[in-house]
Amino acid sequence: RLESGSYSIGLTLELNAIGELEDNGTAESSTDALTTDNVYSSIAASITEIKKLGVSINDIVVIVSPDTELLLLTDDKFANTSGTLGAELVREGVIGKIAGARVKMSANLAENTEYIVFAKPWCQAIDEWKIAPSVVDLRDAQYVGASKLQGRMVYADKLTRTNACRVKKTATPSI
Repeated sequence: RLESGSYSIGLTLELNAIGELEDNGTAESSTDALTTDNVYSSIAASITEIKKLGVSINDIVVIVSPDTELLLLTDDKFANTSGTLGAELVREGVIGKIAGARVKMSANLAENTEYIVFAKPWCQAIDEWKIAPSVVDLRDAQYVGASKLQGRMVYADKLTRTNACRVKKTATPSI
C-alpha cells in the first residue's frame, strides 16, 4: 500500500507540474509536427531563446514526449550525446543532451505536446504543508489484520516567468 500510495503521489505531482508548464509556458509559433529533419534544430532553438534570458545551461531542462524521443534517437547529433552520458545522468533519467541542456522523456505530457524546455529557477513547487503518507493499522474485531494509508498534502506549482518556459505543441485535430 505504501508503494502504491507513493507512486500515486509522485504521479500526481508530476502531472500537476507538467500541466502548469504546458498551460502557462510560452507557446512555440509552429504547430507543425516535428520530423527527423527538424526535431534537433527546433529544440536547440528553444534552448537558445531561454539562454538569451541569461539562464545557465545547468538550469535548463528539456522534457520530450515518447514520439519526440523516437525522432531524436534517429538523429546522429543527438545519438552522439547519448553515448557519452555519465552513469549519474542516466540514473537521473537523462537520455541525452541538446545544446548542453539535459533531455528527459516523460509519457505524461499532453497528447499534442511534443516538448517543453524550461529554466528551473522559475518553476516553483510550493509546499504549504503535508503529512507524510503512513500506514495506519485498523485494529478492531471487524478489520483483523487490515490497514489503511493516510496522508495529506497542500501544495501549488507555479511558473513565475512565462518566457522561461517554451512549449512545442502540434495543432489539435478538429473533431
